[in-house]
Amino acid sequence: MSDKKLRKLERWLHETCSAEDEAAYLLERVRTGGQISWAYFLRLSSVLPETAEFLLRKKVERGEIGLRSLELAAYCGNEIAASALNQAPPAQPPVEHPGWDPDGFCSFLRGFSRWGHPAMVRSTLAVVRPVLKQPTRPVELARVIDAVEDWLRCPCEAHADRCKATELVSSDPVRMAVFYAGAAVRAPDCSGAQFVDGPLLAMEATGVSTEHARKLIGAEVVPWALGIHDPATSSSATGRTPAPRTRSCERSSNRRSPATGCKERS
Repeated sequence: MSDKKLRKLERWLHETCSAEDEAAYLLERVRTGGQISWAYFLRLSSVLPETAEFLLRKKVERGEIGLRSLELAAYCGNEIAASALNQAPPAQPPVEHPGWDPDGFCSFLRGFSRWGHPAMVRSTLAVVRPVLKQPTRPVELARVIDAVEDWLRCPCEAHADRCKATELVSSDPVRMAVFYAGAAVRAPDCSGAQFVDGPLLAMEATGVSTEHARKLIGAEVVPWALGIHDPATSSSATGRTPAPRTRSCERSSNRRSPATGCKERS
């Protein structure tokens, strides 16, 4: 009966395109446990924020995501996740050097270590990836970004090895930003300068502000954390066919699904 009602509401929505019918359809889709795309979730957050919050709480109840995943999304600035937590979002670490980190962005980047290596790599990748839009983008830069995305999809040692890019070491901020993105994969303890220097160099090369960089990180990390969509692994940044998973990936302990929460540092 619920499926029939959902299809009926969907037909009405296609016919009327009204805000009321859209709200009714989204509400029924959540109530019946239907899958919600990221575009639908964003729309739901705008039209029915209480229902979007209800959806996240149901995902936690069903074991699809953990509370740590909600905390990660809230840390990135997602208000719906923060409301679903029913508590203040996690605070970023204190600023260590106010003189050269006046807006706390470096501290914000380091804060992702609380959610483990994949979250750190994603936050780095989100800010570095736009350098591929530079008009004189060398092929080797795209290769490294593709390799990082492949590792996020299949975190085995073979894919990690493909992220090495020592040939990029130079005084060029674009090449160094991409080098650091690849180096981030090789730092499972979440320490090292690559997680901060990579984004900062990319921002220098592209002219991206810290405010916009935070938005880039949120767009990359939040849908993955909420178990709705993974921008880093759903398609290649350069349009090529993503590399397949390897058998060794099944034995990898590096990756954690948002269903069980993000892997904690040991």
